[in-house]
Amino acid sequence: ALWNDPSYVVQQSAAKSLGKLRTPAARDTLIRAMASHPESRVRQNIAKGLASFEEDERAAAALAKALREDRSYYAAAEAAAALGKVHAAGVVDALTTGLSRDSHDEAIRRGVFDGVAECRDPAGLTVATEWAAVGRSNRVREMAVKSLGKLGFWAETRTRLKVLSTLGTPARDPDFTIRRGAAWALGELGEPGGRAVLREMIERD
Repeated sequence: ALWNDPSYVVQQSAAKSLGKLRTPAARDTLIRAMASHPESRVRQNIAKGLASFEEDERAAAALAKALREDRSYYAAAEAAAALGKVHAAGVVDALTTGLSRDSHDEAIRRGVFDGVAECRDPAGLTVATEWAAVGRSNRVREMAVKSLGKLGFWAETRTRLKVLSTLGTPARDPDFTIRRGAAWALGELGEPGGRAVLREMIERD
């Protein structure tokens, strides 16, 4: 069904089902399809299927390759988001390669920060902080800001407090989308000190 069904919707469902199996054979089928399936909408679901294979180096390598090379911006973006969920070694380095790719509506860079948010590797905080700064595209900044909160949740207390301090700047940003991202990130971070920042945001807005 993944290859032969005339409906791409059925092919998408097949990709999701293979991911749920979590067997080596299912993984290998998805890896082959990630590289060569002709329908980009199906490749997006193939990436989602590969996200089920946590700590699997082969799945991670296939997603990293798709992030670098897939001709569809949206398939590459989905590969980035899935790559973070695999939680394989070196995931942050693999994700940052996608930041060099321009795409419509910053789809790929936004996908990279979806992946960073999911990777649970504190190394991602450095790149997220860099891209959350003023001067970057606001479409990407919002996602970078949001990733700080979700990723910071998994860090040690000292690092979480540093993330809380960092979020104080986007919380006061003149752009609504950046403030929205900061509010979301503060909720994900879960630090008690974030309540005061959120109250200030409510009073200002």
